Amino acid sequence: MARVSTLRLENNGDSIDSKGILNALNAGSRVRVIGFVWHVDTDEDITEMLDVLDTMRGLNETGGNEEKAQMLGTIEIDTVSGAVLLDTRLRYPDITISYEHVNSHCYFYSWDGTEVLYTADSSDGANVEYGGVTPEKPETEAATYTFEGWSRIMGSDTIQDDAMRTVIEDRILYPVFSPSIKTFTVRYYSDSKLLQTITDVPYGSRALYTGNNPSKTGVSDPTEYVFTGWDVPTTDVRSDMDVHAVFQYIGYDYKHLLQGTLEGTYVNNRVTAVSIRAFQNMDKLVEVQMDSLLTIPESCFTSCDNLKKVTCASATEIRGSAFGSNCGVEEVDMPSMKKLNSSAFSGSKLKSVNMPKLTTVGIYAFQYNRQLEEVHFAILTTIDQLVFNGCSSLKTIDIPKIVSIGNSAFANCTSLEEMEFPASIRSIDTNAFGSDTALRTVIFRSSTMNYLAYNAFNKCTNLTDIYVPWAEGDVGGAPWGATNATIHYGGEWEV
Repeated sequence: MARVSTLRLENNGDSIDSKGILNALNAGSRVRVIGFVWHVDTDEDITEMLDVLDTMRGLNETGGNEEKAQMLGTIEIDTVSGAVLLDTRLRYPDITISYEHVNSHCYFYSWDGTEVLYTADSSDGANVEYGGVTPEKPETEAATYTFEGWSRIMGSDTIQDDAMRTVIEDRILYPVFSPSIKTFTVRYYSDSKLLQTITDVPYGSRALYTGNNPSKTGVSDPTEYVFTGWDVPTTDVRSDMDVHAVFQYIGYDYKHLLQGTLEGTYVNNRVTAVSIRAFQNMDKLVEVQMDSLLTIPESCFTSCDNLKKVTCASATEIRGSAFGSNCGVEEVDMPSMKKLNSSAFSGSKLKSVNMPKLTTVGIYAFQYNRQLEEVHFAILTTIDQLVFNGCSSLKTIDIPKIVSIGNSAFANCTSLEEMEFPASIRSIDTNAFGSDTALRTVIFRSSTMNYLAYNAFNKCTNLTDIYVPWAEGDVGGAPWGATNATIHYGGEWEV
């Protein structure tokens, strides 16, 4: 048999000693044995034959190669173990074990499969019972776990009713647990006074305070303090919590603020926060100084017709429309300002703006500010769309670090005569300087433009000279909407 490399036997039953032939073949031989019947005495006989078959390759119906020996048939034995039945099925599922008796084991594992908790024996496919200690699963931060039953699948949340029935092959079972989400208690305090207790808050959920707004205690005049929130958030509760009210001192003029009766000059350098529309409609207010105020909220100064100046030395953000809608402010002193939200000064009467720390300016921030003549932003890199649209008095734009200018950002600035872009500029969007009818000269100091819109200078009818350091054709779209302009290429000019 040493020279035989291919064996194909079909429907020979036990008339041919196919088992003996297989044992005599060399490893790597191609094998296809269909319809065999073998008689063996012990589990070891079956395992030895499976090991021999593992050294062989297969042969399919058409003679093609297969990775495993192709075996379909029956092995007869008086008594077999459940372990061998399982092993045979997994290795060669088309081999059937015919037996009179079977002795099997059912292994009950821990929740993570690292420990055998109990082993139950089964004869001839009998049911088994679990006789060990009740399985446990460690609690987590979010939940505790209760044992419910068994499953063949580790980590399953569904019990298999037949898990312990008719155990023929050796079987492994895993415990099934039902989770109980932990709940917690949240207590709300104002100083030492308990305001509300919320119980049974599920892990990871939100506790919502439903009482009245807390009042400051232990002070002579509680109206000089406004409730601003809680010292810790309760949107993601993961333990019992004691939460305390936070108050902000708002000064001796609180009642006047509420009644809208402030007049003339208002100075309060202790207040750090005010509510939205705090000064709205105070038409007799002329000047405001609040050097500790950190954020100027939405619509804070709307319809303050006679307001001329606002000083906020510490403020870093102005929210939407804070100075919009009939605000008469002409001058602001805000050296720490970093962020202007949309429409912050839209429609106001500012004449100049100098914000050396400004990094963000939102859409419409200065739109229709018709008295605005000059702007200075030392580190601003991006100007959003329509920011200065309709600023018809604007003449000076100082933006030395600007990188990107948005759609119609400086459109309808009809007093702007010259625009010089620094070396940092990379992108100018559609109609950015559209209808700037006084614009005569544009100078680029950047030799690299990623995007210059074909109509960036649309309807700039008096624009006659555009000076660029790049060569003709390097930046597409020329003359970029300036139909009356001469393009001076290559940087061979002095302006």
